[in-house]
Amino acid sequence: MKTGAMDVIDKYLPRADQCEAFLVYWRTLQQACGGVPTRLSFNPMAIKDLLPFVFILERRSDTDIHVRLSGTALDRLSPAPVTGSNYLDICPPQDRDFFAEVFGNILDTPCGAFLRREVSFADGSNRQLTSKSVPLNDRHGVTKYI
Repeated sequence: MKTGAMDVIDKYLPRADQCEAFLVYWRTLQQACGGVPTRLSFNPMAIKDLLPFVFILERRSDTDIHVRLSGTALDRLSPAPVTGSNYLDICPPQDRDFFAEVFGNILDTPCGAFLRREVSFADGSNRQLTSKSVPLNDRHGVTKYI
């Protein structure tokens, strides 16, 4: 049986239960520290099955949202690996201000975000993408990671 383009794309998109499992893990870290967890407390091996769908962003400035880590499934959906890039540079130009504002709100409030949006892929297909984003502090208590 030949696998269609949509089947391949679906393989690399996280399921709702995977997003929820990540949020449960983050809340465990939050309860342990009584606030926003640190990036150092984030243990990738605790969620190893979810890692292909996880990214870690670092705000270096309002216009530089550095991709510190991008999971393999996320990279497969992108034309090129995104680790090391400025997330805003790889966004479609019409979406850059929106994502800069969302990321700023997550870090400045701090709070989580739940986004559901329609995404167009290179093969012309469109899929609904759902993501959950949560803040992480650096070792000095500065909220700068998502």
